[in-house]
Amino acid sequence: MNTVPVNNQEQQLIYKQIGESINDMFFFPPTEVVWKNAPVLLLIPGGGWQRNTSISMYNMAKPTAEALRAKGFAVATVSYRGQQADGVSMREIVTDIFDAMGYLSHYSEVLKIDPHRIYTMGHSAGAHLSLMAAYDDPCGINGQKRIYTDPFTVKGVAAISAPTILPFDNRELYTPIDIKPIFAEETRAEYDRFSPFYMVRPNLPPTYLAAGDKDDLVTTIHSDILYKALTHVGVPCRFTLCKGGDHCCMPAQGESASIPDLAYVLDEAAQFILQCENQ
Repeated sequence: MNTVPVNNQEQQLIYKQIGESINDMFFFPPTEVVWKNAPVLLLIPGGGWQRNTSISMYNMAKPTAEALRAKGFAVATVSYRGQQADGVSMREIVTDIFDAMGYLSHYSEVLKIDPHRIYTMGHSAGAHLSLMAAYDDPCGINGQKRIYTDPFTVKGVAAISAPTILPFDNRELYTPIDIKPIFAEETRAEYDRFSPFYMVRPNLPPTYLAAGDKDDLVTTIHSDILYKALTHVGVPCRFTLCKGGDHCCMPAQGESASIPDLAYVLDEAAQFILQCENQ
């Protein structure tokens, strides 16, 4: 059973339950009230598109979350179903993220948030889902029924170590992980359908990208090609390359430092989102 929030205090909520699969959300109100209805930072954890704890991305991105809460933002961090734990496909995983935003919109009055000022942020698979949430049409995933169809708007996105092309027949961009089980249809069109790079078009939300140049899981090619494509069509975009950084912008093995480091990236992401909000 889904949780119906009764106030806008810090709380754990269940936004979606299908059978034994429960998707929860932690909601954090602003620490400083600036607006009657606060913008929202939605944090999405990574982990190879497998079920992860909803709080994990908050813990990783705590400097970003707390900086924005002090500027009047609410923060929500979510879990979603995974292929191994729940036997779902990428279509269902992406639909979970849309339902999370629809849930926030549905209860926006009691949570005192503005569902048309949502910013998404994630790392790795969570970064991919953050981009999907910002670029995709929530009504366009054929065959997937959303629980919450309340309208919302994503105004900006921050993606760290994001897979932007999900390759169908080669592993050059994303070598160590076999992603075939996540796709219900083994076709190139299905892989491209969930690759943010192929969704690039004018008027997408402003996008912040960060990656480590020593990342051997999701190479910097992913962020670089997306950055160039977005810039080409005029979408405001920033790309921070962390020299010596690995998959989480921490120093890679054998490197003394990541320059800039993860702390810098998290602060820059917060400043980018604030800039989007103030425009």
